[in-house]
Amino acid sequence: MNRAVFHAAGRVLGGASLLCLAGLGHAEEAASDDSHTVMPVEVKATRDAATFGKTTVSETQVERLDDGSGDLNRLLRNLPNVQYGEDLNDAYDLGEIKPSDISISGGRFYENHFSLDGVSTNSMLDPGGQVATNSVNDVPGYAQSQFIDPSLIGELEVFDANVPARVGGFTGGAVLAHTRAPASQRRFSAFFSGTGDSMKHFIFVPPPPSDPVNGEEPEVRGEPEYRKLRYGITADQPVGENSALMLSLSRLESTIPVTSLARAETQSRANTNMLLKGRTLLGESDVTWSANYTPYEANNLIEDVRGSDFTLTGGGFGTQMDVFTDTAWGLLNSKVYFSHSENNREAPKDFYNWMTSSAGPDWGERIYSLNSREGGYGDLDKTQREMGTRLRLLRQQWGGELDLGLSFNALRAEYERAADAYVFGSGKIDDRTRCVGGDVSACIERNQALYSRSVYPEDSAVADLHELGLYGEWTLDRRRWGLRLGLRADVDDFQENLNLAPRTLFYYRPAPRVSLSLGANRYYSRSLLAYKLREARKPYYTEYREAQGGTVGGEPVVLVGDNWQSTAAAGDLIYRGSVSDLETLIPMKSPPAWPSRCWAAPWACVACTANTTMNSPRTARRRTRTPASSPCRRTTPGKGSTAAWCWAGRAPSGTPTSASM
Repeated sequence: MNRAVFHAAGRVLGGASLLCLAGLGHAEEAASDDSHTVMPVEVKATRDAATFGKTTVSETQVERLDDGSGDLNRLLRNLPNVQYGEDLNDAYDLGEIKPSDISISGGRFYENHFSLDGVSTNSMLDPGGQVATNSVNDVPGYAQSQFIDPSLIGELEVFDANVPARVGGFTGGAVLAHTRAPASQRRFSAFFSGTGDSMKHFIFVPPPPSDPVNGEEPEVRGEPEYRKLRYGITADQPVGENSALMLSLSRLESTIPVTSLARAETQSRANTNMLLKGRTLLGESDVTWSANYTPYEANNLIEDVRGSDFTLTGGGFGTQMDVFTDTAWGLLNSKVYFSHSENNREAPKDFYNWMTSSAGPDWGERIYSLNSREGGYGDLDKTQREMGTRLRLLRQQWGGELDLGLSFNALRAEYERAADAYVFGSGKIDDRTRCVGGDVSACIERNQALYSRSVYPEDSAVADLHELGLYGEWTLDRRRWGLRLGLRADVDDFQENLNLAPRTLFYYRPAPRVSLSLGANRYYSRSLLAYKLREARKPYYTEYREAQGGTVGGEPVVLVGDNWQSTAAAGDLIYRGSVSDLETLIPMKSPPAWPSRCWAAPWACVACTANTTMNSPRTARRRTRTPASSPCRRTTPGKGSTAAWCWAGRAPSGTPTSASM
């Protein structure tokens, strides 16, 4: 697809948004509740029957559900379709402060949509967290690019099914967070909380007896140690009669004692949230703007490696402006935004895997190891920038409400290694070793030298992605029943796939507290920008050197210099041109005990079988084969995948479908 089409669309939408900023609008003031209750309360979230699958958590409920951990995702722990990982309450992870991984309606934790005030906080760098903390050539990422403190939140919208057409780019669920509005009265608040291992009581389960056959002793870990502090302030200030400002600062920090090389060390974590938000009424125009800064820092070390301390930084900043405008066509909402996030590492440049020697590197003796390792893997910088604009029109049409939207996003991901990094190995102890030349790498005079190394070259890679989205949705709500018909279309200039996602819902209320819903929806994930960035990176390669024999003062010696020679480039076989030509993943979901018939609307295109789930370029190339006797007609919509569509109202027994009921 011509990239100029996306650039032109961005200019048109940007111009339209700027025009709307000068228009008239109105918005409803958010109510504030300053009451505080010290007695136990029962917290109930609100489920909107008109959008079955949506749960709204108000500001008051957020305050009551906040457990002091600073983790926004833990506010959802009472929702039935939200599941957490088995390590949620792991005693040895209590010192960590990153958000909990959540699964919504069975989706994987990185397949959800997260946003703050309508701006996506999904990370495109490593959303699946597949990179290890001490990875050589990459920096670990998280499902969310910013860690938001619950104290900033005025409302949460959680969708676990029947997600409206205005939300796209996910295959699990959606969590839409809205910061609270500035108060119309002067207000100030502060909080401080802390916890640690001394404030908790741990119950240890006795380990199983040792294996008498193999002689293996069970691993016994000591009591976890950590300390965590959370504090912050919030101030609201009216400015004149029609404006107000809010400033909020909060910080969450923790320390985690660890043992490395038989010595006590300390790791630390820190996450800061800063938010400045303003609201202005100009005549009948309602303008809301905000700027947030959310840096994250983690100080780590590589276990049992000397001088391996490294720092991971994440988080980022963002700004956005919202305007509501009353027009002859309806209520028009215009938004412009920009966000920046990063995953960086500061670490020692080179890694050495010495042989343990009493006359040289001897720290491996502390842990009875044959190797004494030291150093790190060098500095790395990964950044993600997103900017865009959105237009949304709400109007009364055909007896119901019509919701139309258009969006344009421009994303850029960058990867940079500022200098070559080396990982040395293949050591040999020999007291005849002589280092020839000045400052010979990985060589210790009269002790040993390392004869191989992996080279991670200086590198800089850039990946750009432009997305265009369009949706329309019509909702009819009657006293006892309602109907929602919607369609969303997304396209980008990387995979160049046109993704059409129908969003339909019918609901019936036979009684005031009873509602029955039937929905058929399709969801698509965003393009694999992380793969595009990896494809642009340089591969690592290996080198070796050989020692030369000689004599000094009549005695034989081993001469070692920096005469490195290259071998085959080990990285050439990875991440090379296998993503952009793939069809978009279509997730197949089916409720338990799904019948063999396609009961979900025979008139609709409901997928009976589809392409294999794409978790990697290799598995993405596999095709699904539909038997010739199947009542499903097989088509090939494009290169890279095969899909079969239910046309006769029947599907083979056990075949999954994408309908949501």
